[in-house]
Amino acid sequence: MEVVLFTLAQDQYAVPVTQVDSIEPPLLVTRLPGTAAFVMGLANLRGTVLPILDLRHFAWPTVGVQADPLATAVAQPSSETAEVRVLVVHVGEITAGLRVDAVLDVVEVDFDRDVRTDRGKGEFRGGESQGDFIDGIVSLKQLPTGLIRLESILNPSLALTTGPAELR
Repeated sequence: MEVVLFTLAQDQYAVPVTQVDSIEPPLLVTRLPGTAAFVMGLANLRGTVLPILDLRHFAWPTVGVQADPLATAVAQPSSETAEVRVLVVHVGEITAGLRVDAVLDVVEVDFDRDVRTDRGKGEFRGGESQGDFIDGIVSLKQLPTGLIRLESILNPSLALTTGPAELR
C-alpha cells in the first residue's frame, strides 16, 4: 500500500494514497460558527466548497491548539510556514481538506509485515487520546509514523458536536 507521508510539528503521519485526491497550497478559509475547534472552516477549491480540518487537534487534543479568530487562511506562506499544505482526502462520499505542516513523500508500506496495530500509544505527544484516529504505527524514514484512520476524522457528527479531546 502506498501512503502520503506528512508532518505535524515533530511527529510523522501517513494516509493511504488511494484516499488522497490532491495536495494543495494554503487556502483561504471562511470560519463557521458552532463547529468543533478542529474545523477551521470552508474553502473554495476550484469551485468546490471544501471543509478544512486542522489535524493538530487530533494529534494533541489536550494541548488545546487555539485558532486565531482573525486568520483568514490555513497559513500565510512565510519562512516558518512555507511547507504548509492541504491534503484533499476522501472517505466514500465525504471529501475534506486536512491542514498539515509539510508533505514529505509517497512511500510503499507492507501493512501485513511493517505495521504495528497496537496503535503505538505513547509514541506521539497525543498519547492515549490518538488511539481512535490511528490505525497503526510503522517506521518510515527512521521515525515512528502514525497511519491516520480517515474514517474517524471525516465523521460529520464529530464536526458539529464535539472535538477529539471530548471523545475520551
